[in-house]
Amino acid sequence: MAGERSVGRRCCFLLLGSLSVFVILLMSSSLPRPDLSRLYQRVPGSQLRQESSELPPPIHAAEDRHEGSSSVWEEPGCHLPKLDPWDPSILPYLPRFPDFRCDGMGEPLFKKYGPDQLSFQGKEEQGRSIDCCYTPFWRELPSPSTWIEFSVRYEEECVALPLDTVVEIPHDFVRVVCGVKNKPKDHPLYEEFFAFVPRSIANGQGRQVAQIRSRKERVVTRPTAGQNNDQPREEEEEQSREEEEEHSREEEEEQPREEEEEEPNTSSTNWLSVLILGLDAISRNNAIRHLPKTRRVLQEMGAVDFPMYHKVGDNTFPNLIPFLTGSYPETLPEDCYNVTGDGYFDSCPLIWKEFQNQSFVTAFVEDSISIGTFNYMKKGFYNQPTDIYGSPYFYEAEKNTGKQLGYGLQNVKECLGPRLQAQVLLDYAFDVAEVLAKDAYFAFFWSNSLTHDFVEAPALIDDPLYKFLTEGNKKNLFNNTVLIFMSDHGIRWGDLRNTDVGKLEDRLPFAFVYVPPWFRHRYRKEWNALQGNTQVLVTPFDLHATMHALTNFPLGLRQPYNETRNGKNLFLPISKTRTCEDAGISPHWCSCWSSVPVNLTMDFVQEIGRVLIYHVNSIVENHRQCAKLRLASVDRASMHVNNLMEYSSPEESSKELTVAFKTLPGPGHFEATVKQQPSKNNIYEVLDINRINLYGSQSYCVQDTRLKLFCYCREL
Repeated sequence: MAGERSVGRRCCFLLLGSLSVFVILLMSSSLPRPDLSRLYQRVPGSQLRQESSELPPPIHAAEDRHEGSSSVWEEPGCHLPKLDPWDPSILPYLPRFPDFRCDGMGEPLFKKYGPDQLSFQGKEEQGRSIDCCYTPFWRELPSPSTWIEFSVRYEEECVALPLDTVVEIPHDFVRVVCGVKNKPKDHPLYEEFFAFVPRSIANGQGRQVAQIRSRKERVVTRPTAGQNNDQPREEEEEQSREEEEEHSREEEEEQPREEEEEEPNTSSTNWLSVLILGLDAISRNNAIRHLPKTRRVLQEMGAVDFPMYHKVGDNTFPNLIPFLTGSYPETLPEDCYNVTGDGYFDSCPLIWKEFQNQSFVTAFVEDSISIGTFNYMKKGFYNQPTDIYGSPYFYEAEKNTGKQLGYGLQNVKECLGPRLQAQVLLDYAFDVAEVLAKDAYFAFFWSNSLTHDFVEAPALIDDPLYKFLTEGNKKNLFNNTVLIFMSDHGIRWGDLRNTDVGKLEDRLPFAFVYVPPWFRHRYRKEWNALQGNTQVLVTPFDLHATMHALTNFPLGLRQPYNETRNGKNLFLPISKTRTCEDAGISPHWCSCWSSVPVNLTMDFVQEIGRVLIYHVNSIVENHRQCAKLRLASVDRASMHVNNLMEYSSPEESSKELTVAFKTLPGPGHFEATVKQQPSKNNIYEVLDINRINLYGSQSYCVQDTRLKLFCYCREL
């Protein structure tokens, strides 16, 4: 009987265990959407990733080599959540981008061959019935009275294009037209614009820089505060030589002798070029979702992925200005930039000027100029800022052949005739890298056209980016180049942005830094530091400081950036205790703390709503064309919880809250960070506020970029 009772008990336990598993599975199938606090749990969480027929399959290859099983990047200075790219809460807002073609005026009749050649690729019968010609055009100095910097002039003559041979084009920009025999310009049936990189720009600049470097490497940089400015040049040179010799000895001591073998792809140059490819509005997670091939080839090339890369401002401008200048926009000199946008950017301390001073060839190219970094509600540049300046080409091409896809509400024109703008920009970048492969150059290419409006659109540029990287690598175009592949922020509006995950994705763009193999071998300490800094907060300020170090290569690799600035040289180790404040990230944008939901019916939440509506109305009150706003609703409120310390009692510490609210007329959707001072329960300070839906045409009556966020134009 005892044996029967024992068997019975075992059966009962098995039955109960099976029933428990069934209940858990049943409950898990109906779990509500996760709240933000789940994202900050410090224990390994369950895998919630789901397969969806609307999404490409996830790429798991080394995804990511830093991540492991924890749900948080748990560094001493910042506990940053590891977001699941396929979190169930955002899957409904991740449709596949529909297949489409840039039809323009039909199939392309011409194809570029290399950086400076053009060839007819239409059908033979087309060639017999039409004539084609090209007209060069170029940028003129803008009129000071206009808000548009791009004034172009065309040659009067339209040069005949033979249709049976490859033609070398000795111009930067041309307009190609085809039409009836003998009169193609008068009656064009086909129009397209092309940008070229004449090989004449590769004028041995690299060799000049090598000669300059060979002299400058023996000279110490400017003395820091407290140093004797009168140190004799001979002593400076001797000190510099000693530093380099010490550097070499340290490198030798760090590695076993058996590893001292011939450097891969050895470079004998005394400089490193810098090539930057940037895409607007792509979070790191969205790159994982929609740029799998690009990410894979970057990993294969050994590029360093910075998973804790963090934005420092709302949109493109306040994130690229720190990248390009090392300063916030509001701290730039008055003669460089003011909030009214009525001046030119010529006097700004842009990073390419530092490279120009070192005799590098420089390039700046941006598409979708209507929303360009220096052109949206701003005057741009008076003089051409760089040796190669592609923005006039994109302005003219978009004005004449630009086309939208017609896929929802759009701010940009994705197509230039039969081609994607982003593809044209990428081809332009490849041409520059090919022509200047043996020269010292700095080139910054930024694309707004494809990724600005839709979270799923980056999928269309994955194959072109993959081809760019693989072909460039095969041709050794990056053998003497630091390649930075980056974005500025995630998607900033829409259904995905209104989720807790989407809010964090907005703050976490992507950044990769590639250095050539020989650099990793020759500068092991700097290479190790670069890799180690993947485990700390990194911002656009740091990328700026790193580029600054490259202007004084190789001595600059070991020189800290200006200690009064926010940026850190990524070739030097950054403390893992680095906080948002240390990195120059304001509380409004900081993702290093978790949040506790607040009951919206509490009196102080309603009081905060009244403070916020007063705040936004104070911004528009001096503009009669803007309607007075009223509070429609407070939709979400959460209190920041610092993960790095034990909070004191609420009475003894200040409280910071994030509040999402709507205003009417509009509606306008906003997110604000407010701070309540200790012992001042009814006094709230608005730290920052951003808009999380499109204002569209609601603010047509104002031209100030900040004012546009809040102004609802009324009829006067």
